[in-house]
Amino acid sequence: GIASGLVTSNQQIGGAIGIAVMVTLSTTVMNDRLAAGAQQISAMLDGFSTAFTVQTILMSCAILVAGLLAVFGREAARIEGQPVLA
Repeated sequence: GIASGLVTSNQQIGGAIGIAVMVTLSTTVMNDRLAAGAQQISAMLDGFSTAFTVQTILMSCAILVAGLLAVFGREAARIEGQPVLA
């Protein structure tokens, strides 16, 4: 009950914060490119490209951490003699 509500709330808040950070990053890069004299479409594409690149790196790190936790969590459970879920 309570734990499920906390997980759902964290997912919603995390998603909102993540989108806000990516939009801020994209807008900042776009404004920097416009101030440097780039055309609007080029500046917008640079902003989106930067935001998607950062997001890809963060998601790759999250996948790596999840994989490592799964491997080492199973190993720790095996060593402690606890049942390991498949």
